[in-house]
Amino acid sequence: MLSSKIVCGVAKLHKLIAIVLFLPLLVLSRPTDQGTLIVKAYQEPAKAPVEIQFRELRLGRPPLVYLTVELVLRNSASEPKWFLIPSNLGNGRAAIGQKGGIDSLEVFAPNGQGRVAIGRFLGTGGFHAVQLPAQAEIRLRRFPISYWGDPPKSLDVEVVIAKSLMLGDESAESWFGSSALTDVKADISNDAEDPKRIEKSRHTRDNKEITPTIDVDHRLRLTLAVDTQRL
Repeated sequence: MLSSKIVCGVAKLHKLIAIVLFLPLLVLSRPTDQGTLIVKAYQEPAKAPVEIQFRELRLGRPPLVYLTVELVLRNSASEPKWFLIPSNLGNGRAAIGQKGGIDSLEVFAPNGQGRVAIGRFLGTGGFHAVQLPAQAEIRLRRFPISYWGDPPKSLDVEVVIAKSLMLGDESAESWFGSSALTDVKADISNDAEDPKRIEKSRHTRDNKEITPTIDVDHRLRLTLAVDTQRL
């Protein structure tokens, strides 16, 4: 009799432990009219699609300043997305796709864990472009952005997430040549624009600028804290 009570007690204890461990994974809704308690699985809050952090800066030919930032890009969608990142910041610089054109492209394939193709579109409306597959997350630890003038302690950086990117009647994918898609997971610690890692370059047919057509999903405005004491 004593042994059966001990076994029963241990079983109840195991059941109680299982409930305690399982509760944080559940969200209980209000009872329905029929008195049934609906249990829904708990989901962690979605991570931000873009994160940016200052890493360093160096002076160029005045008034040019070169910033190095760390970027994390996440595509939580079920289809590929383009992430368009500014090449230059400063007074008078228009948002991506709102002014200027493109006349050439340089594609970089920096060393690191996983494959990443980084496109730098050049011209008066230039920007960087990275295409992520569905459910991808990549980290670029040394990503360049230029600033014209004396950088403030806080900068607004707008990143565009786009469904598609066209240059004239051609897709951006065709300009990249080989697949523009990154790996689903990648961590690139080397310079994103290492000149030794240029994979491809291309110019417009007549070397004249064309206006990119961007099917914008949404625009994200991020705040970048800059350590200006390093100047």
